[in-house]
Order: sequence, then structure tokens, then C-alpha cells
Amino acid sequence: MTPLEILHKKTATKEDLRQALAKVLQVSMPDFGTSKNTTQTPFKPCLNYFLEAYKKQTKLDYSVTSRDGKALAEIIGKIEKIAQKDVVNTFTYIITHLPQWYVENGFSLIIINSKFNEILASVKQQKTISYGYKESILNDLR
Repeated sequence: MTPLEILHKKTATKEDLRQALAKVLQVSMPDFGTSKNTTQTPFKPCLNYFLEAYKKQTKLDYSVTSRDGKALAEIIGKIEKIAQKDVVNTFTYIITHLPQWYVENGFSLIIINSKFNEILASVKQQKTISYGYKESILNDLR
């Protein structure tokens, strides 16, 4: 990415801006140490996974807002309560096994956060009852 592209990117990070400035000034990047990278939080990997899953499902880019960031942080907090380790793996499992209705109609971090308990219960039930079986029961009831 060129420095001009980074300048116009609303979601550019401080690191992106530092790299762009170093490139323009034609100097090497200073080493600020790696202590920050050793304690990576699950936020960024979870966000990246969700964005990829959203793009794959909808063929559109997800527009992340501060509300989405807050919702994701709350989802991560809820996952940490039930699975102290493997937060990223648990999050990816939940997104991968998200009930079809949420994938088609409510595929947003805000909705997933607000319906977390219902989604978790549905994901757990999916292990024992196939989606096709549930669909046939719903069709029989109609």
C-alpha cells in the first residue's frame, strides 16, 4: 500500500502511518520493541475472522463501527467466561456454526452479541440435530 493510500484509509493504524512516514522520508523504521506483540489480545484475530466470514457469505465488505467494536469486545468477554482459553477458536467455531437464519438475516456483531445466549444454545443443538431435520420439522408444522 502506498503512503497516499494509507493517508486516505480511514482505518489506518498508527503503525501503518509510521511505516508510510518512514517510506516518504526514506528512513528505516525505528524498533519500538516487540513487547506489545507478545501479548496479543483476541480482538483483532476475531474481528479479522468475522470480516472474512462476512465477505465470504455476502460478497460485501462489512462496515465496522464503534458499536461493532464494543459488541465484539462484549462477545469476547462472554466467551472468556465459558472458555477461559481458546477464545479465538471458540469465536471462530460459533461464527462457522452460526444458525442459518442469523447468517441470512442478522449477520452482524451487534446482533450476534445481543442474541449470544440464543445463538450459543442453537450452536450446541446443531451438534445433535441436523439443520435439514429441523427444517423438515418446521415445514411439517406449517
